[in-house]
Amino acid sequence: MASKNSSSSSPNRRQGVERSNGDSFRWVGGLVLLFGGLFAIASVLFSFVSWDVDQSILQKTAEERELLGNEVENLCGELGARIGRMLVDNSFGVFGILIPVMVTLIGLRIIRQRPLLVNHSILSLFLVLILGSLTLGFAFGKNWSLCCSTGWGGAFGIETAAWLHGHIGVFGTLILLLGGWILTGVFINRNFINKVNRAGNVMVDRGERIVETVRRRVSGRVVEDEPLGGDAFRDTEPAAQEPDDPMPERSGAGPSSEGPQIAESEPPAAEDVDAAVLRAAVQREVRRGESEPVAPAANPAGRAMHPDMPEDDPFVELAPDGTPLAASHPDPASAESVDEEFTEVDLPHSENRVVMGRGGLVELERPAVRQAVVQEGPFTEILVEGASGEDRSAGVRPAAPVHREPAGERPVFEEFSVSGNQEEGLAADAPQPAAVQPVPEKTAEGVVVTVEAREAQLVDEGRISTESYDPLKDLVNYRKPPVTLLEDYVSDSEVSDEEIFENKTKIEETLKNFGIPIQRIKATVGPTVTLYEIVQKQGVKIAKIQGLQNDIAQSLKAESGIRIIAPIPGRGTIGIEVPNRNKQVVSMYSALRSKRFFDQVQRAELPVVIGRTIQNENFVFDLTKMPHLLVAGATGQGKSVGLNAIITSLLYSKHPAQLKFVMIDPKMVEFSLYAKIERHFLAKMESEDEAIITDPKKAVYTLNSLCVEMDNRLELCKKAGTRNIVEYNEKFTSRRLNPMHGHRFLPYIVVVIDEFADLIMTAKEVETPVTRLAQKARAIGIHLIIATQRPSVDVITGKIKANFPARIAFRVMQMIDSRTILDRPGADQLIGRGDMLISKDGELTRIQCALVETKEVERIVDYISKQQGYTSAYTLPDYTPESNGEGGLGSEEASAPVKYDSLFAEIARDVVSGGQISTSMIQRNYEVGFNRAGRIMMQLERAGIVGRQQGAKPRDILYHDLPSLETKLQELGLF
Repeated sequence: MASKNSSSSSPNRRQGVERSNGDSFRWVGGLVLLFGGLFAIASVLFSFVSWDVDQSILQKTAEERELLGNEVENLCGELGARIGRMLVDNSFGVFGILIPVMVTLIGLRIIRQRPLLVNHSILSLFLVLILGSLTLGFAFGKNWSLCCSTGWGGAFGIETAAWLHGHIGVFGTLILLLGGWILTGVFINRNFINKVNRAGNVMVDRGERIVETVRRRVSGRVVEDEPLGGDAFRDTEPAAQEPDDPMPERSGAGPSSEGPQIAESEPPAAEDVDAAVLRAAVQREVRRGESEPVAPAANPAGRAMHPDMPEDDPFVELAPDGTPLAASHPDPASAESVDEEFTEVDLPHSENRVVMGRGGLVELERPAVRQAVVQEGPFTEILVEGASGEDRSAGVRPAAPVHREPAGERPVFEEFSVSGNQEEGLAADAPQPAAVQPVPEKTAEGVVVTVEAREAQLVDEGRISTESYDPLKDLVNYRKPPVTLLEDYVSDSEVSDEEIFENKTKIEETLKNFGIPIQRIKATVGPTVTLYEIVQKQGVKIAKIQGLQNDIAQSLKAESGIRIIAPIPGRGTIGIEVPNRNKQVVSMYSALRSKRFFDQVQRAELPVVIGRTIQNENFVFDLTKMPHLLVAGATGQGKSVGLNAIITSLLYSKHPAQLKFVMIDPKMVEFSLYAKIERHFLAKMESEDEAIITDPKKAVYTLNSLCVEMDNRLELCKKAGTRNIVEYNEKFTSRRLNPMHGHRFLPYIVVVIDEFADLIMTAKEVETPVTRLAQKARAIGIHLIIATQRPSVDVITGKIKANFPARIAFRVMQMIDSRTILDRPGADQLIGRGDMLISKDGELTRIQCALVETKEVERIVDYISKQQGYTSAYTLPDYTPESNGEGGLGSEEASAPVKYDSLFAEIARDVVSGGQISTSMIQRNYEVGFNRAGRIMMQLERAGIVGRQQGAKPRDILYHDLPSLETKLQELGLF
């Protein structure tokens, strides 16, 4: 017997390794199913509470959720909300929670090493899942749903119930559901039939008694002791009962009240007797062997007599007589060596140890207790004591047993004490340590030898950062304003079919009266005008139709005239634009939520949505492709609203690190609202106090400062070997440009100038920097938007028009103004109130501008200003004007130094001597113009001789004696 066990030890060891690998996969798979099922259960439970909010959020796109800042309320996140909607709403309703319950049970079954079969409980849950969903869908449908959107029964239950109702009717569906629940109860519990029979008997018995009582009370002619139905039914009459006595309450569900009555009416079933006998035998076995667990049986009969045994244990130990052996508690020291596939028991006789395995009977030998093996750690300390000395006379000190900690927590040093001869010094009961490195013979007595094995520490490759530079991390918590800050203007009235048919008929009659037959006509309804496209018969000239513009307008009774497009580019038709009787308002809310704008936000550098076309499509363009924009129109026709729409689009699409604005507002009231976002989106010179430029001379300095910024950026692009800002920023973010060499991330700069006509009248020299920026600045991310209400040739000069290919024209009063803006007529035929024409790439498009009111702009800038911003506005380089003898006044300044005016030193001395200074004083005393006097005052301020202007107060004089002033002038190179 012993020889067999020793010979089969090596195959068993290999089988144990294979089984351990299989156990690992089993545990991993089981745990994945277990925790996945628990997560799904939690997701479904939370979805019962938050299904209405979560589904409204899940129906939106990712961009809309990010823009609106919506988050699901399900505590399991977006995945949990989707799982809840899939299992409850789109599947089985309330009973959908049984699916993750089944997954959890399967995971537990795999972990417990049960055969991976569809067992009784999972099949029962599946039947309850199908029938429960179908029952609720049939009973409630889509009504009274409190935990899901589709109904209590889910999509499966509702649709299946509707299909059954259409094929077998209500009565057939009830019969089917009743039969299904009865069969499910029979499948779950075999005694279900007996319980149903008992309940039925009780109901029949109670019904008979009620009928008898009613019959006796109603029919007084029948004798009380006469059996119901006469002598023929005497033998079948139930026991006599007084009609006035209260009937005992009986319930088919209560065992206490039902049991005695059933015992009186019918004998117990054979199955109940067998079950009672089996339970009594099991209780006797349990009381007799409480201290010794029952061993698993190898046959079904044995398992029936021992219900506490595990069902699916694949191995059973048998005694020589074939009876199952009781398992004893194995020694903990030997538990590790026992194979997990075998059940280890202690028997009184070792020769009777037989194990039933897959290959048949296997005889095992009791394993010996193995001693714990001490593994070597990274450091080993050896305490060496000499053969002679005080320690030797003191006796042998046994080594303390080494405590082995789990992996990853073992100590760095392990000490072994060796005194004299190791074989004699070690205690008999102490575990033997692992093989210790030999100690040299010349080692001194009591010396501690420390063996260190150090390895070079390397950083994991995944921890080495290779990500690109992200400028958005400067304001990582910045959030774009939500669209809910805007108002959605909904028009009550729309263009009716009667109006379209009436206009169509009048156009046909007018053209027919003038001998112009047409083949077909098509109407396209827009928010402000309706486009009627007509196709004339062959041989009719387009010019003839164009000459009838006023006649058609008279026939249609149009309030502001019509506009004829002959022909429409790319269509081969002639368009007649007729104003609608009831105009619709295009809100910025709907424009920013359009899919067109979202697509452009992902692709374009500076996306702008400005309004809606005649085809009711949102018009979106990229400002970098324009690259500059000229806006013109009469007063009150929508220019300021159009500028606010452009600025709002950029605020909603870009981060403060990507975009900066330079706003010049000679009217002082148009852009004052945006002063709150100075630290986020605005740029200014360092010497300026306010970011919104309202002074014309400061506007000139700011535009010249932008020219310096343009030159600096072009120099950086030259050093980096790039041609535009996109390539440069791409190189910088990929860390291919060194910031130590002056390289930096370049944001886009959009210059918005309102009332350019007033600006160019006050400061004529503004045209030069505007022209320079329009010619060269687009490549390095500086773009201009210029608006004016006087589109004359002295304002919109040839230099400006040549560099502004994209133009927007609101309504003007004269055709000559339309030709000045668009180089063609059309703007004089607009109806106003945001109606505009945009010329882009040679194409002319009619658009209804989106409405942005002042209160909406206030809400947007308030939302942005409350967030974290930069310490200051984006700094532009200071500009010092160079005197060149312009203007004809003060021509003696031709001999002045390069940076300072020729009168600078003289005026500075007068200032210090007199103690006061002003621009008008310089004009009067030195007979110079206003522009030159302003430049001299700015030079005095920047040189530190006078202080800053403080409203109407006089400037402070910072130098109080001439010697110190002369020292300052020498430093500046002025004598």
